[in-house]
Amino acid sequence: MNETSGNTVNDMSTNIFNGTNTGTANIITSTAPLSGTLPVELLYFNTKCNPDTNVEISWATASETNNNYFTILKSIDLINWTDIGTIQGAGTSNSVNFYTFSDKKPEVHDTYYKLKQTDFDGKSEDFKLQSILCKYNHSNVVTFPNPVTEKFTIRFINEYDIITDVNIEIFNAKGQHVLSQIATSNAGQNNIELNLFSFKKDTYFIQLKLGDKPLFSGKFIKL
Repeated sequence: MNETSGNTVNDMSTNIFNGTNTGTANIITSTAPLSGTLPVELLYFNTKCNPDTNVEISWATASETNNNYFTILKSIDLINWTDIGTIQGAGTSNSVNFYTFSDKKPEVHDTYYKLKQTDFDGKSEDFKLQSILCKYNHSNVVTFPNPVTEKFTIRFINEYDIITDVNIEIFNAKGQHVLSQIATSNAGQNNIELNLFSFKKDTYFIQLKLGDKPLFSGKFIKL
């Protein structure tokens, strides 16, 4: 196998092309086998969340004719699409070609990815899209003090610099809802302080969510 460029490796029957953008994500996979039409016969188009904070987008072609390049687009609403990168095509090839692209700026929401192919003559074709949700890792969630008399702190690390809402819910020992609050998760370490002075002496349960996705659950005692 001979290396022909910094991001393209060729042998006599297969080609591997890699690309990346800059930015951030954590772990869920989705796979959809697809069949393309000429000038590109698409074998598959997959998306996968990786633990190293990126969405891996991969596809393969069985053949290509006059294919200049691929464009990777993404959207969170299926209306507005953003071009996040391009990868050079194989031109005209009857070999199997493998392509990968890393989106290092994934969204906190459901995200849609679409592959677009452009010929040397400027004609283009869109392939079927993929959807994916990558769960962001807010690590080292701790709450203190426990027991608490007045001020109660929630501390966590937002590792991926994504500003998003954190939903805080507190229930008493009878399961009654006693507090609902929305705070903002900023980049890096976060400290959210709650004043629980008016809470009655009891055991309480706390739940944190990013949107509707569970982040943390625990309990504490109010003195």
